[in-house]
Amino acid sequence: MGHVLSVDGVKPDPQEVEAIVTMPTRANREDLQRFLGVVTYLSKFIPNMSPLRQLRQKDVEFSWGQVEEDIFSWFKTSISSAPVLKSFDPKEPETLSVDASSKGVGAVLLQNDRPVTYASKALAPSQENYAQIEKEMPAIVFGCEQFHDYLYGQREITVESDHKPLEAILKKPIQAPLRLQKMILRLKPYAVNVKYIPGSHLVLADMLSRAYLPSQAADKPDEFEIHVLASGQLSETMLHKLRDETKTDPELQQLQKVVMSG
Repeated sequence: MGHVLSVDGVKPDPQEVEAIVTMPTRANREDLQRFLGVVTYLSKFIPNMSPLRQLRQKDVEFSWGQVEEDIFSWFKTSISSAPVLKSFDPKEPETLSVDASSKGVGAVLLQNDRPVTYASKALAPSQENYAQIEKEMPAIVFGCEQFHDYLYGQREITVESDHKPLEAILKKPIQAPLRLQKMILRLKPYAVNVKYIPGSHLVLADMLSRAYLPSQAADKPDEFEIHVLASGQLSETMLHKLRDETKTDPELQQLQKVVMSG
């Protein structure tokens, strides 16, 4: 449940805070402002604030030295450990905040406005060409499946998204495009209630979607085979043959892209 028990006591599971701990150095003033927005959002839980804010001033030249790097590292440690990071309480309401950028998705699980766990990942190359609504929905799916142990079997979960059409689409899933319908099916194990929140208020998820972890950027190679297997009409031998021949046939490669990407 997101903790490591050791001789040193109880600590957060490194995977639960990896999206924050491995976040790269801020490359420019805009990135820095986005990060400071997160710090401001969590400031009531952070014991001490720092002079890093002065870099936001327009009349100050943007520069990044060892002092700024040390402060940045201190902030990352602060927001990925107690008292900012809280332990999960199954009795408290849960809020899943998600967002999608052009190349990544981010998610954070909150209870009483305090983060419990963070996650982010790069979009697969094929997903980068999706319409924005088809990027925002995978962000919700990613958050739910990433935090499955916290969300499965729980009462209603509030999902914060800055894409308002998803509110209506999830209430009338039959009218959704086929690609969205498939993602909606993956949300069925979770009691999600999508709530529109302006993007300026989704500071945590927004930052994570732009400073995403690159380790999961590849397409899933076996997803097409899952659809074939689900038909129940092929033997194991024929499945292997279909798989091998599909990889070498240009027309079937095109068909695979149509089936998977529309």
